[in-house]
Amino acid sequence: MVLSPFLILWYVWLSSVSPPSTAATVSDRLTQNQVLEDGQTLVSSGQRFELGFFSRGNSSHRYLGIWYKNITLTVVWVANRNKYISGQSGSLSMGSNGFSLLLNNSEKLWSVNTTRVLESPILQLLDNGNLVLKEENNPDLEGYVWQSFDDITDTLLPGMKLGWNLKTGLYRNMTSWLSADDPSAGDYTFSLDSPETPQLVLIKGTQKKYRWGPWDGVRFSGSNELRSNPVFTPMFNSSREEVYYTFEVIDQESLLSRFVVTQDGWIQYLTWSKSSNEWVAMVTLQRDSCDRYETCGPYGNCYSDGPKCNCLKGFTPKSPEDWSRIIWSGGCVRRWELECENGDGFVKYGGMKLPDYSHLVESRNLSLEICEAECLRNCSCMAFTLIDIHGSGGDCVMWFGDLVDMKHFPSGGDDLYIRMAKKELAACLNHPHRYLMEETQEEDLELALFNLKTVLAATDEFSFRNKIGQGGFGPVYKGVLPSKQEIAVKRLSRDSGQGLREFKNEVILISKLQHRNLVKLLGCCVHGDERMLIYEYLPNKSLDYFLFGLSI
Repeated sequence: MVLSPFLILWYVWLSSVSPPSTAATVSDRLTQNQVLEDGQTLVSSGQRFELGFFSRGNSSHRYLGIWYKNITLTVVWVANRNKYISGQSGSLSMGSNGFSLLLNNSEKLWSVNTTRVLESPILQLLDNGNLVLKEENNPDLEGYVWQSFDDITDTLLPGMKLGWNLKTGLYRNMTSWLSADDPSAGDYTFSLDSPETPQLVLIKGTQKKYRWGPWDGVRFSGSNELRSNPVFTPMFNSSREEVYYTFEVIDQESLLSRFVVTQDGWIQYLTWSKSSNEWVAMVTLQRDSCDRYETCGPYGNCYSDGPKCNCLKGFTPKSPEDWSRIIWSGGCVRRWELECENGDGFVKYGGMKLPDYSHLVESRNLSLEICEAECLRNCSCMAFTLIDIHGSGGDCVMWFGDLVDMKHFPSGGDDLYIRMAKKELAACLNHPHRYLMEETQEEDLELALFNLKTVLAATDEFSFRNKIGQGGFGPVYKGVLPSKQEIAVKRLSRDSGQGLREFKNEVILISKLQHRNLVKLLGCCVHGDERMLIYEYLPNKSLDYFLFGLSI
């Protein structure tokens, strides 16, 4: 959902008040034994940010905060958000091992202290909006004893990190203001929710309201908004020491921008428009109702451009009555129960927002086949995918419960491989000798299911020199299996319009009609929208049989 210009202006007005008209600027820093009184401010060297005491509306509650120097007061950080000062009795005092926010120059309301005495401590407001405590003779970032960038309120500035410092245990998140006049911690928290498979979540109290993720190496799955663009560059870092999200502004010298979580729970990327003299929402993460958490229930897929919720193929509404009344929260259930070691396979779904509750199996460069095999071995594994979360080239991610909070994208999105029962589909499995078992009144029928990788290797990836004909149903290729058996592979046309079940039924029919004088159907292979029939190859058999014989 995109906010209207009225709502944007309303939010900007709510987050703005006038700075103290009598404020006296000290400099960009406090040194040992110096005091910043209410009415005085620190201003960064480039005149971008200002630190001082402020209040909201007609309230007498005072807070120590940071705002933009040359814009009508827009607060980006608050020190004592949960402990206000009554009246103008507050001061900021600099000591030898830290600094304190004092009431009436004596009562300590908030403080930052170090475990050692600093030789020449200074508290400095930098031009990126970061308030830092450091040794004056150690200007490096690593020399910061403390920084406000590690104590985020409702605003993420360029260079701020949302996430974990795994070395120190520090966890940074954003929390909304309680109201327009009250900067104390509000109802909404925006954060990364797991260093293993990090995703962005908006939580109200303890309830998830929105989710974007996990990170797939390019973007957070489920959000095409947080991608590189002409205005800002989103960045994700994952190492043994840190896992965090941040962003950089392309034109940092002239463009002011910030991410905010509003008191109403909107996540917005705002930029300052000099021409209109206002904050403009360039990005709002919540685009439509499909972004709301778990809109379609388990195994339901949300569509922004069509009927809101659809069951994934192979699933049916848990309550058809509710579904017909547009009550989708109950989700969907399988048409056929899984049988684990008795022929389960996977179906690939493209253009997906990956489900919630993912688990990282191994963080190293894995192949899709190995990831599939790992999931297939675990009867509790319901789905898997391979994405580059941590920059290792291939992270195997699995899901072990119901698949929830999915969304379909007309373009973009991620691939998801969902476990299906043998009765639901004929799938290309990792092992070329797995069988599809079909119960009939007369007999049990066994049909071999060939791995796509095996078929590709046998036909030299459907090379032109292996092509032996072309018919109305598609081309035919000669191939050789690892067992040295020669085969003929009929690659059926993709525009046949048939689904997996129809394909499977007709393959079974062909098998039943086989005669000893006819070419033997060895099996089939299905992968995505590929449909293939694998026959025994006989050099003296008429090519017409392969091209125009029993087929679908």
